Amino acid sequence: MDATGDVILVQGGGSVAATRTATGKSQAVGERADVVVAPLHGGAGGESELADKAGKSQVLEDASGNNVSLMRTMLRAMLHETSTQLMDEQKKMLERLWDALMGNQRMTTQMMGEQLEMVRQLQQEVQAVKTQAVEESRKVDELRRLHEQSTRQLRVMREQTSEQIRTTREQTTEQLKIIREQTARNFEQMRLQVMKEVGIIQGQAAEEIRQAKEELKQAREEMQQAKEEMQQAKEEISQMKEQLECDSRQHFERCSDEPAAIVCGRSPYPTHKPAK
Repeated sequence: MDATGDVILVQGGGSVAATRTATGKSQAVGERADVVVAPLHGGAGGESELADKAGKSQVLEDASGNNVSLMRTMLRAMLHETSTQLMDEQKKMLERLWDALMGNQRMTTQMMGEQLEMVRQLQQEVQAVKTQAVEESRKVDELRRLHEQSTRQLRVMREQTSEQIRTTREQTTEQLKIIREQTARNFEQMRLQVMKEVGIIQGQAAEEIRQAKEELKQAREEMQQAKEEMQQAKEEISQMKEQLECDSRQHFERCSDEPAAIVCGRSPYPTHKPAK
């Protein structure tokens, strides 16, 4: 550490910054104290050099007189006091620096522990991800294998289905051809049979029509005969009415000729039932 300044440690955000400040006491020494101040920084080698320079200073003191000797004595006392104060400040500064370093070390250790824990967790997560990736890769391989197997099976089934469809189409075409030919033959046979039956039916219908015409003719003749009979019956009824009227008139005339017989309740004519 430098004897002319104080080092102040400033801790913030895990970093340490040092600034040097000048003291008024070192400035008060002046250029004349350089000879005495230099041995303080030299250690054991500086003490011998200080002794040599002290001898030379002794010669100078003898030459310059008691005032210079008194001034040097005062300067030495001031330098000793300043050095003691600077050493105390340096010790305190070192203690603060040591505390800061230990705090930084503890914080660093804690941060390193947390980082190690994070690294361990990350390693576990990475391991879990690797395991999951391996499992997913295995599943993907299994799915790929199943997909390839399904594709092969589908291709085989498609080929078989195409072959079956082609065979079925050919069989269906052949069966339709046979059915068409058989239907044509059956239709021709049915047409011939229907034409034959139609011819027979036409003959029967013609015969039935002829018979119906004859029956109609007979019915007309019978109706004509019935009309003639009705006409005769009407004529007979007219004649019977005329006869009854004539008989009624004769009976009335007879009744008027014989009133006594009617009054007594006796009829001059025999009782008879009227003809129906």
